[in-house]
Amino acid sequence: MELKARLPNGEFEAAAPLGDQQYYGTSYLHPSVAFIEGLPLKGFCVDLLRHAGKGHDSRFRGTTPFLMVNETLGQGAMCWAELGGWVYELDNIPGWNVEKLLNGKVPTVSGFTGAPYPGEMEGAIDSRIPPSMIRRAGQVIKLRRFLTVSEWTINKNCPHLA
Repeated sequence: MELKARLPNGEFEAAAPLGDQQYYGTSYLHPSVAFIEGLPLKGFCVDLLRHAGKGHDSRFRGTTPFLMVNETLGQGAMCWAELGGWVYELDNIPGWNVEKLLNGKVPTVSGFTGAPYPGEMEGAIDSRIPPSMIRRAGQVIKLRRFLTVSEWTINKNCPHLA
């Protein structure tokens, strides 16, 4: 069965291409596990607004097409991974463009608004990611005052890189 995201109006949206590369950052999963087992399912809720608002039990993971969007605001895969964590580059993974799908659809007392954290350029993806969809991983370090990825490790289980 195809996974679909629930929008604020109750309609369901199928996943679509997010672009050639998306980055996901985490401090919880080492590449030695991710390259063999993938990234595990983390929840069951398919509500896109709840996910975007950092709700619990989300079926989605947040990704971005850039390693860093805005360090001051904590936006970007390197910020989400934090110092010492890991950034994963994902291979053509489908998902949901959070800002586009929520734009003008989130009800408030004064009308409608959009995503709770605009500017992140977030793509929501299914949290269960097979190892074959992970291109590479890099550990987040601090170089002078800025976060960066130290060195990339290629995932030999990604067929597009073999």
